[in-house]
Order: sequence, then structure tokens, then C-alpha cells
Amino acid sequence: MVKYLIIIFFSISFITGCQKELLLIEKYEPINKDIFINVVQKNINLNGVTDGPHTNDFLTLLKYWINNNIKTNGFDSLLDINLISISSSEIVIENGIRIQIDLELDFIISKSALDSKTLINFKGNEFGEIFGQFSINDKNIMVNNVMKKLIERLSNKLSEEVN
Repeated sequence: MVKYLIIIFFSISFITGCQKELLLIEKYEPINKDIFINVVQKNINLNGVTDGPHTNDFLTLLKYWINNNIKTNGFDSLLDINLISISSSEIVIENGIRIQIDLELDFIISKSALDSKTLINFKGNEFGEIFGQFSINDKNIMVNNVMKKLIERLSNKLSEEVN
């Protein structure tokens, strides 16, 4: 009986010792508040320079944020949103990968009554690194996290500038 218990004990410890360590990457949930800008209309021009493997996905997220989180509440003025550039890259680093996204975007608020323009230029980048053995799903979660963090930084800066 003891002989069987020893075999079972060693079998269990061998099996648990050989399990692959799970790498869990949490999905990032940004806190993007609505931004109210004292303008009548917003014009969106996202035809800037785009380069890299994740620019189309980022452009989709950026459009969604602009359409759903930037609100107009004025009687006069115009907001022009112009994309200057988006670039993304995946760089192989020692035992991992680095995902980086760079964004340059202009917000121009034109007040016709005062014939004045206010330029808010955003230049930002965000990156994330993932090490060891990871799945394609882990990498996709990391890419989405990097995109969401960059949008959140953009949202915070725009909110500070207009309020």
C-alpha cells in the first residue's frame, strides 16, 4: 500500500511541476469621460499619414472616441479635428516583443465672432512590452491596451485644454 502511495505522490508532484506557467494579461479599461467643447459643429479629417501593422485598428478606435466622447454644446464656433500621423510598430526585444503606437493630432477651434483660432496639438506615444511565452491572444490584448491608454492620454489632455 505504501508503495502505491509513493508512486501516486511522485506522479502528482511530477505532473504539477511540469505544468506551463500561465501568463495572464489583463484587459485595460480606460476612464474616458465625455468632453464638452463650446462649438456648434465638429469636422473630422482622419486622412493623415498612417504606417504600421495596427494603424487601421487604432484609427477605428480613434473614430469611435471622437464620435462618442467629444460633444458639442455651443452656439457659435467650429472644431476641426485633423489627423497628422499615426504609426505603429512591433519590435522584437530580448525574450519578447515591444508594441508602440505614435499619434499626432490637431484640434482647431475657430470662433467666427472673434475671428480667432485656438490650436491644440497632441503628440503622444504609448508602448507595451510582453515577455516570455505568450499567445496571439495575449499579444492582441496588449495591442488593445496600448491603444486604449493612448486614447485615454489624448482624452485627458484635450479635457485639460478646453476646460
